[in-house]
Amino acid sequence: MFSKLTKKDNLATQSEVQTISATVISLGCEIYGNLSLSTPVQIDGKIEGDIASTDCVIIGEKGWLQGNVECREIAVFGQMTGDINARHVHLQPSAVFSGNINTETLKIEQGAVYQGNLNMNPPTVEPAIDAAREAKEKAEKEAAAKAAAEKAAAEKEAA
Repeated sequence: MFSKLTKKDNLATQSEVQTISATVISLGCEIYGNLSLSTPVQIDGKIEGDIASTDCVIIGEKGWLQGNVECREIAVFGQMTGDINARHVHLQPSAVFSGNINTETLKIEQGAVYQGNLNMNPPTVEPAIDAAREAKEKAEKEAAAKAAAEKAAAEKEAA
């Protein structure tokens, strides 16, 4: 993700990253609970809970997260307290992060604040990926069942 978004000086701006986000938790939105996603997500609001994603997680400059994140890659522009388990971690100049990081690659830009422990061994993100995949499959099955029930009800009403 970062290689596609970098400029000549190898820095991605938040607006460049935001253009690829499929799900946005907007400023003013607050979520209390865990999220399981199979799409990229950008957090500009507030989340208290854990995030599991098969894709990337972006915490915007105004974003605030208190919880653990398991994902393929993460870019932190805002504030986060919790642990990160991801293949690629990028702490941007405006990032304030407190927690442990388990990753294959870490990039900390000048100005970012990081307090915690670092483990540079390959992370174990497969449980998060499996959980997100299972959540997606469950949602698809529920949607299909609901559509079938609505179709049956419509056919019954038509008869």
